Amino acid sequence: MTDKIWKKFKLCDEFSFVNFKPLHAVNIQTNEVFGIPYVTRTKINNGIDGYINPESIEKKYLNPGKAISFGAETGKMFYQPVKFVAGNKMYGIYNDNLTELTAPFVIAILTNGLKDSGFEYGYGMIPERIKHRKLPFPVDSFGKIDWKYMAQFINNLSCNLPLFPVTKNHIKNSLELSDRSWHLFTVCKIVDVHSGRDYPKIQRSKGVTPYVGSSSKTNGVTDNIKTNELTPNNFAKAVVSVARNGSVGYSFYHPYFAYFSGDVRYIESSHLNIYTGLFLTQAIMSQKSQFAYGFKLGTERLKNLKISLPIDDDCNPDWNFMEKYIRSLPNSDLL
Repeated sequence: MTDKIWKKFKLCDEFSFVNFKPLHAVNIQTNEVFGIPYVTRTKINNGIDGYINPESIEKKYLNPGKAISFGAETGKMFYQPVKFVAGNKMYGIYNDNLTELTAPFVIAILTNGLKDSGFEYGYGMIPERIKHRKLPFPVDSFGKIDWKYMAQFINNLSCNLPLFPVTKNHIKNSLELSDRSWHLFTVCKIVDVHSGRDYPKIQRSKGVTPYVGSSSKTNGVTDNIKTNELTPNNFAKAVVSVARNGSVGYSFYHPYFAYFSGDVRYIESSHLNIYTGLFLTQAIMSQKSQFAYGFKLGTERLKNLKISLPIDDDCNPDWNFMEKYIRSLPNSDLL
């Protein structure tokens, strides 16, 4: 890049800045798999804090894709290639030349150029505070921003990155949930529910064993611990966790050996594998709006929770169909 000519441009002369209309988290129900991306001030997962059923979104909350999103306090920028819904204090940057190749280059320029501007909680990075800034961009022979150069630069970088596997499954070949009959089941009638056990952080030491706590991120894993003779015996494998506290109602499948803290409950069943486990987590999370920090999902409430599941000819949970359904979805062949 040292042999390239660079020139400073006022941001508002080259980009459009948008204040997104917020859809607050308390007014929606998200899932971890399907729907319209819900973009918030989180610093991870490309700014996506779950997905929303498209049928439940008013058009006024939908934002066009091909945007760089950022939050007021965190200032973390991400490229959003498709339509999305924004949370509170979210803003966007648009230019017709933004693509999956040019946007990373632009984000790097913006992040580096604004990093020492003093933005923090109480003094957020909002459009009015940055759009008049002048930052350097590579230019072409006409003195314009060289979008082709940026795209080629990122493309060359990506060619040297390891390739990730691509799914062979197609959404058009996925099974239909509407083809099945469904029934409400009380959780304790179909699986075994176990309580987690507190293990204070001051007593823990760093290791490699996953520690499952109350989190809606990273599959519920909040730490990695080293086990010893003083570690409480509260380990399990091939189970589904359910947060009782904090991120109440979030549920994850754990194919690995893990410790389950007092902030979670975990479910065991001979029917559980990675496919049926993932199906069950969604059935449980569809009920999480009933609970909150002041109304926790403890052991007894989880045992008596009613969830909707597809049934077989004997009116029992159709575990075979649940597995086949998850297997039919895009990316399931990569599990």
